[in-house]
Amino acid sequence: YFVSQIADSFYGLSYVLKRGIIMRLYDLESPEQIQYLSLDQLKELCDDIRYFLIDSLSKTGGQLASNLSIVDATVAMHYVFHVPQDRVLFDVGYQCLTHKILTGLSTRFATLNRFEGLDPYCDPHTSRFDTWKATHAGQSLSIASGLASARDLSNETYQVLCVIGDEALHAGASLEALERIGERKQKVILIYNDNQYSDAQNHHLQQALSNLRSTKLFRQAGNGMKSSLASNRLGKSVLHTFGSVKDSIKESVSKQSLFDVLNFHTIGPIDGHNLEDLIAAFQHAKECEGPVVVHLHTQKGYGSRFADQQADWNPLVPFNKETGKPLFLLPKSQITWSEYVEMLLIEQAKDDGKLVVISSKQSSFKHFAHCYPKRTFIFPCSDQHCISFACGLAAEGYHPFVAMPSAYILKSLDAIQANLAYMNLPIVLGISDIGLNGQAGSIFHGIDDLLHLETIPNLVLATAKDAKEFKDLFYTAFQSNQPFVLRYPNQSTSFDLESEANIIELGSWSQFQIGMQPKSIVFCYGDTVDRLLAKAKENNLEMIIVNARFFKPIDTKILRELFALHLPIHICETDRRGSLARAIEAELSHCSVLGIDDHFVGQGSVRTLRICEHISIESFLEDILSDAD
Repeated sequence: YFVSQIADSFYGLSYVLKRGIIMRLYDLESPEQIQYLSLDQLKELCDDIRYFLIDSLSKTGGQLASNLSIVDATVAMHYVFHVPQDRVLFDVGYQCLTHKILTGLSTRFATLNRFEGLDPYCDPHTSRFDTWKATHAGQSLSIASGLASARDLSNETYQVLCVIGDEALHAGASLEALERIGERKQKVILIYNDNQYSDAQNHHLQQALSNLRSTKLFRQAGNGMKSSLASNRLGKSVLHTFGSVKDSIKESVSKQSLFDVLNFHTIGPIDGHNLEDLIAAFQHAKECEGPVVVHLHTQKGYGSRFADQQADWNPLVPFNKETGKPLFLLPKSQITWSEYVEMLLIEQAKDDGKLVVISSKQSSFKHFAHCYPKRTFIFPCSDQHCISFACGLAAEGYHPFVAMPSAYILKSLDAIQANLAYMNLPIVLGISDIGLNGQAGSIFHGIDDLLHLETIPNLVLATAKDAKEFKDLFYTAFQSNQPFVLRYPNQSTSFDLESEANIIELGSWSQFQIGMQPKSIVFCYGDTVDRLLAKAKENNLEMIIVNARFFKPIDTKILRELFALHLPIHICETDRRGSLARAIEAELSHCSVLGIDDHFVGQGSVRTLRICEHISIESFLEDILSDAD
């Protein structure tokens, strides 16, 4: 497949270097090579990279629209600066695909998102041109400040650059880092990708503090002067003349941006797709002293006849490169878990006028927002704010549902513990994308939230084995009147909205016995329950399978009854090992525990990763049967 990709796609016009070498896209091994190209050749290279990205990602899936927006700026950046001597950070990290092409990785794009294939994020362990492995949005400027401090302490002269999108720039950590960089006058070059079709619907920072005319100090000064001058004839004459001067001053002052206030030298806004202007801007930034921001206006999906017309187009799956439509569609009997949760929320809101939905993902809950716009709150890249905001609503009698990806929980633990749990507020926290998330990348597996949340008092933690049980748990959560964490994956599910929802006793488990004389007991949760049941029945395996749907509290009654049988016990986890086992092991001294070990999980299909991490059904059965023998 890999060889055929190269043979079928001979990308690139011939770029004739000054030294007489003919080069194609696949010949790129270092950014230094493009520094021999003319401006026209650089423009051809940008067009070629865009075509390459569309063609490659149509086969593998990936973040296309955002990467298309930053092609020209990345080429210009590598033309002016010298990586890896100069340090470059990408925030959010998936904007780095053009960087990967320019640093010699274009021949590996057929393996993008595949098991042990090309990582969609930067990784200094695999490429000398990468400065930092992927981070969650909003952390890059703090890292950049640290790199700049190390450079200055060592009397080095390399540049520190941060390519940052508007979502990440609005994060609290970014604002704090901006203040520190500006206060210390550190030479950090911030390349602000102000994206026209950004997923984040928030006000640009360029406008955030620009209108200083509205400040109290400015109004008081203006009003005081006006009153003083109006008290006499000469003053009135001066006041009339001063009016036009004041307007000029106000116009000048109002252009001051947040970056100016924080001691950044601002270049732009400039057209992020004009290569000549980009090169000039970066050369200017390189020569400046102190912190610099190069403000780019770019178009999301630039160069694509489908991605640049739809603000919400951003499929992570393979798609038709002519139409943009995904190649793989779900059966009509199935929907994604996120869609199912939204349907339940819409039904719940019909009878609950206090229900509000809060999320940090702009693409979430569009149907709910259409039905209940005043009860939908989206705060892009502000997970901790989502929690604290929900706490304020809950304290005043509202019933918030907060949706948050599992991988982002760590950023919100302080708010969850200090505000949500400590106040013991009736908030339903929907943790999405739990478990292994296949090709999303190593930092986006949702396998760590349980280990952290289990230590926080007052929380109820639950995972359903199927859609029907999820509906019951969903109803139970809103009736419980306490902090309730409800976890669900990012895959698809069969659904039935017609069935009645029932309250499930908090902490209760269910069990299934296969055969008259079970040889072992298996504790599991989520979709593992039904999959393991099916395999056990298919192979006539006699065992007791426990659906441990609650992690806090646990069903101590079932535990005591099963321990009394003195059968081998196995705990099958699809999260970090110990997530369920810690609770059970507190009641039992000897048992076999299977789960994901203490290391980062790479990318690949869920099936491949389950086998690699020894959490597949086959791995579970192998351990169970070997113990039974």
